[in-house]
Amino acid sequence: SLNHVFQLNSDDLFIEKDLCELYNGNIATCGNDLTIKLWERFKNQSYASLVGHTGTILSILQLKNGLLASASADKTIRIWDIKFLQTVKVLSEHQESVIKLYQLKNSKFISCSVDGTLRIWDPLQNYTSTMLKGHKDAVESVVEIQAGVIASCSLDEHIRIWDTYMKKCQKKIKVKRTLIDIDYYITGDLLVISGDKRLMIINYELGKIINEYVSNNEIYCL
Repeated sequence: SLNHVFQLNSDDLFIEKDLCELYNGNIATCGNDLTIKLWERFKNQSYASLVGHTGTILSILQLKNGLLASASADKTIRIWDIKFLQTVKVLSEHQESVIKLYQLKNSKFISCSVDGTLRIWDPLQNYTSTMLKGHKDAVESVVEIQAGVIASCSLDEHIRIWDTYMKKCQKKIKVKRTLIDIDYYITGDLLVISGDKRLMIINYELGKIINEYVSNNEIYCL
Protein backbone atom coordinates (compact mmCIF):
# COMPACT_ATOMS: atom_id res chain seq x y z
CA SER A 1 0.00 0.00 0.00
CA LEU A 2 3.05 2.28 -0.01
CA ASN A 3 2.79 2.62 -3.82
CA HIS A 4 6.54 2.32 -4.20
CA VAL A 5 9.12 -0.46 -4.34
CA PHE A 6 12.18 -0.24 -2.10
CA GLN A 7 15.34 -2.25 -2.76
CA LEU A 8 16.01 -2.72 0.94
CA ASN A 9 19.23 -4.67 0.85
CA SER A 10 21.13 -6.87 -1.57
CA ASP A 11 22.78 -8.91 1.16
CA ASP A 12 21.14 -12.34 1.38
CA LEU A 13 22.06 -12.51 5.07
CA PHE A 14 19.95 -9.46 5.87
CA ILE A 15 16.34 -10.13 6.83
CA GLU A 16 13.82 -7.32 7.04
CA LYS A 17 11.52 -7.80 10.04
CA ASP A 18 9.12 -4.86 9.98
CA LEU A 19 8.39 -1.50 8.42
CA CYS A 20 6.16 1.45 9.19
CA GLU A 21 5.14 4.61 7.44
CA LEU A 22 6.15 7.76 9.29
CA TYR A 23 3.96 10.82 9.69
CA ASN A 24 6.08 12.77 7.19
CA GLY A 25 5.49 10.10 4.52
CA ASN A 26 8.93 8.51 4.82
CA ILE A 27 9.49 4.85 5.73
CA ALA A 28 11.29 3.17 8.63
CA THR A 29 12.49 -0.43 8.39
CA CYS A 30 14.24 -2.78 10.80
CA GLY A 31 15.91 -6.15 10.67
CA ASN A 32 18.66 -8.42 11.89
CA ASP A 33 21.46 -5.95 11.16
CA LEU A 34 20.56 -4.29 14.51
CA THR A 35 19.69 -0.96 12.90
CA ILE A 36 16.59 0.99 11.95
CA LYS A 37 16.87 2.54 8.51
CA LEU A 38 14.96 5.63 7.42
CA TRP A 39 13.99 5.98 3.76
CA GLU A 40 12.67 8.85 1.72
CA ARG A 41 9.43 7.71 0.15
CA PHE A 42 10.42 7.90 -3.50
CA LYS A 43 14.12 7.11 -3.24
CA ASN A 44 15.82 3.73 -3.10
CA GLN A 45 18.50 4.65 -0.58
CA SER A 46 18.19 5.12 3.16
CA TYR A 47 19.16 8.56 4.46
CA ALA A 48 19.83 7.61 8.09
CA SER A 49 20.33 4.68 10.46
CA LEU A 50 19.40 4.44 14.13
CA VAL A 51 21.92 2.38 16.09
CA GLY A 52 21.66 1.15 19.67
CA HIS A 53 19.97 -2.25 19.87
CA THR A 54 22.19 -5.28 20.46
CA GLY A 55 19.73 -7.87 19.13
CA THR A 56 17.54 -8.30 16.05
CA ILE A 57 14.92 -5.55 15.85
CA LEU A 58 11.56 -7.28 15.49
CA SER A 59 8.99 -4.47 15.45
CA ILE A 60 8.83 -0.70 14.96
CA LEU A 61 5.99 1.72 15.59
CA GLN A 62 5.56 5.47 15.23
CA LEU A 63 3.91 6.73 18.39
CA LYS A 64 1.25 9.40 18.53
CA ASN A 65 3.73 11.78 20.17
CA GLY A 66 5.82 11.68 16.98
CA LEU A 67 8.62 9.53 18.38
CA LEU A 68 9.51 6.06 17.09
CA ALA A 69 9.46 2.90 19.23
CA SER A 70 11.40 -0.26 18.42
CA ALA A 71 11.27 -3.73 19.98
CA SER A 72 14.20 -6.11 19.97
CA ALA A 73 15.48 -9.55 20.82
CA ASP A 74 17.82 -7.76 23.24
CA LYS A 75 14.76 -7.59 25.61
CA THR A 76 14.38 -3.82 25.31
CA ILE A 77 12.16 -1.23 23.69
CA ARG A 78 13.89 1.94 22.52
CA ILE A 79 12.20 5.28 22.01
CA TRP A 80 13.81 7.34 19.24
CA ASP A 81 13.75 10.97 18.20
CA ILE A 82 14.00 10.52 14.43
CA LYS A 83 14.63 14.22 13.85
CA PHE A 84 17.84 14.19 15.89
CA LEU A 85 18.53 10.46 15.23
CA GLN A 86 19.00 9.54 18.86
CA THR A 87 17.58 7.35 21.62
CA VAL A 88 15.55 9.29 24.18
CA LYS A 89 14.62 6.34 26.43
CA VAL A 90 15.30 2.62 26.87
CA LEU A 91 12.51 0.47 28.35
CA SER A 92 13.89 -2.73 29.86
CA GLU A 93 11.06 -4.23 31.94
CA HIS A 94 10.55 -7.33 29.75
CA GLN A 95 12.55 -10.43 30.70
CA GLU A 96 12.81 -11.89 27.18
CA SER A 97 12.70 -10.77 23.54
CA VAL A 98 10.08 -8.15 22.69
CA ILE A 99 8.22 -9.40 19.62
CA LYS A 100 5.64 -6.82 18.63
CA LEU A 101 4.44 -3.27 19.34
CA TYR A 102 0.85 -2.10 18.89
CA GLN A 103 -0.60 1.42 19.08
CA LEU A 104 -3.84 1.83 21.00
CA LYS A 105 -6.40 4.42 19.94
CA ASN A 106 -5.26 6.63 22.81
CA SER A 107 -1.65 7.69 23.37
CA LYS A 108 -0.62 4.38 24.96
CA PHE A 109 0.97 1.41 23.18
CA ILE A 110 1.39 -2.29 23.94
CA SER A 111 4.37 -4.62 23.74
CA CYS A 112 4.24 -8.43 23.37
CA SER A 113 7.09 -10.59 24.63
CA VAL A 114 8.54 -14.08 24.69
CA ASP A 115 8.34 -13.80 28.48
CA GLY A 116 4.57 -14.44 28.20
CA THR A 117 3.48 -10.95 29.20
CA LEU A 118 2.06 -7.84 27.59
CA ARG A 119 2.91 -4.36 28.82
CA ILE A 120 0.90 -1.21 28.26
CA TRP A 121 3.14 1.87 28.07
CA ASP A 122 2.05 5.43 28.73
CA PRO A 123 4.21 8.06 26.97
CA LEU A 124 2.36 10.79 28.85
CA GLN A 125 3.56 9.34 32.18
CA ASN A 126 7.25 8.94 31.30
CA TYR A 127 6.62 5.52 29.75
CA THR A 128 5.42 3.84 32.91
CA SER A 129 3.95 0.42 32.18
CA THR A 130 1.16 -1.89 33.27
CA MET A 131 1.85 -5.63 32.99
CA LEU A 132 -0.76 -8.15 31.83
CA LYS A 133 0.31 -11.65 32.84
CA GLY A 134 -1.41 -14.96 32.12
CA HIS A 135 -0.09 -16.54 28.93
CA LYS A 136 2.16 -19.57 29.42
CA ASP A 137 4.31 -19.00 26.33
CA ALA A 138 5.39 -16.21 23.99
CA VAL A 139 2.74 -13.59 23.25
CA GLU A 140 2.87 -13.17 19.48
CA SER A 141 0.31 -10.45 18.76
CA VAL A 142 -2.40 -8.20 20.18
CA VAL A 143 -5.33 -6.17 18.86
CA GLU A 144 -7.67 -3.59 20.39
CA ILE A 145 -11.32 -4.66 20.23
CA GLN A 146 -12.77 -1.56 21.85
CA ALA A 147 -11.65 1.08 24.33
CA GLY A 148 -10.24 -0.74 27.34
CA VAL A 149 -10.51 -4.21 25.79
CA ILE A 150 -7.75 -6.03 23.91
CA ALA A 151 -7.23 -9.57 22.62
CA SER A 152 -3.86 -11.35 22.58
CA CYS A 153 -2.71 -14.61 21.02
CA SER A 154 0.15 -16.85 22.08
CA LEU A 155 2.18 -19.94 21.30
CA ASP A 156 0.39 -21.42 24.33
CA GLU A 157 -2.60 -22.03 21.99
CA HIS A 158 -4.84 -19.52 23.75
CA ILE A 159 -6.49 -16.22 23.00
CA ARG A 160 -6.99 -14.00 26.02
CA ILE A 161 -9.43 -11.09 26.23
CA TRP A 162 -8.18 -8.42 28.62
CA ASP A 163 -9.83 -5.57 30.49
CA THR A 164 -7.00 -3.04 30.48
CA TYR A 165 -8.74 -0.78 33.00
CA MET A 166 -9.09 -3.57 35.56
CA LYS A 167 -5.76 -5.10 34.47
CA LYS A 168 -7.13 -8.62 34.29
CA CYS A 169 -8.10 -11.35 31.84
CA GLN A 170 -11.84 -11.46 31.14
CA LYS A 171 -11.84 -14.61 29.02
CA LYS A 172 -9.49 -17.37 27.89
CA ILE A 173 -10.19 -19.21 24.62
CA LYS A 174 -8.44 -22.52 23.86
CA VAL A 175 -7.70 -22.82 20.14
CA LYS A 176 -5.38 -25.88 20.03
CA ARG A 177 -3.08 -24.14 17.54
CA THR A 178 0.20 -22.31 18.05
CA LEU A 179 -1.00 -18.80 17.24
CA ILE A 180 1.02 -16.19 15.36
CA ASP A 181 -1.13 -13.17 14.56
CA ILE A 182 -4.52 -11.73 15.47
CA ASP A 183 -6.79 -9.01 14.13
CA TYR A 184 -10.28 -7.70 14.79
CA TYR A 185 -12.96 -8.36 12.19
CA ILE A 186 -14.82 -5.15 11.50
CA THR A 187 -18.32 -6.55 11.97
CA GLY A 188 -19.66 -8.65 14.82
CA ASP A 189 -17.81 -10.23 17.73
CA LEU A 190 -15.21 -11.80 15.47
CA LEU A 191 -11.44 -12.18 15.57
CA VAL A 192 -9.19 -13.39 12.75
CA ILE A 193 -6.16 -15.41 13.82
CA SER A 194 -3.40 -17.31 12.07
CA GLY A 195 -1.28 -20.27 13.12
CA ASP A 196 -0.35 -23.83 12.09
CA LYS A 197 -0.86 -22.88 8.41
CA ARG A 198 -4.44 -21.89 9.09
CA LEU A 199 -6.59 -18.80 9.00
CA MET A 200 -9.32 -18.98 11.61
CA ILE A 201 -12.40 -16.85 12.31
CA ILE A 202 -13.37 -16.90 15.98
CA ASN A 203 -16.44 -15.56 17.71
CA TYR A 204 -14.80 -14.37 20.90
CA GLU A 205 -18.10 -13.91 22.73
CA LEU A 206 -19.00 -17.56 22.13
CA GLY A 207 -15.37 -18.65 22.41
CA LYS A 208 -15.37 -20.89 19.36
CA ILE A 209 -14.04 -21.14 15.81
CA ILE A 210 -16.78 -20.51 13.24
CA ASN A 211 -14.66 -20.92 10.11
CA GLU A 212 -11.21 -22.19 9.22
CA TYR A 213 -9.09 -22.07 6.07
CA VAL A 214 -5.99 -24.20 5.46
CA SER A 215 -2.96 -22.74 3.68
CA ASN A 216 0.04 -24.43 2.08
CA ASN A 217 2.35 -22.10 4.00
CA GLU A 218 2.44 -20.39 7.36
CA ILE A 219 0.54 -17.08 7.60
CA TYR A 220 2.67 -14.63 9.56
CA CYS A 221 0.77 -11.37 9.17
CA LEU A 222 -2.86 -10.33 8.99
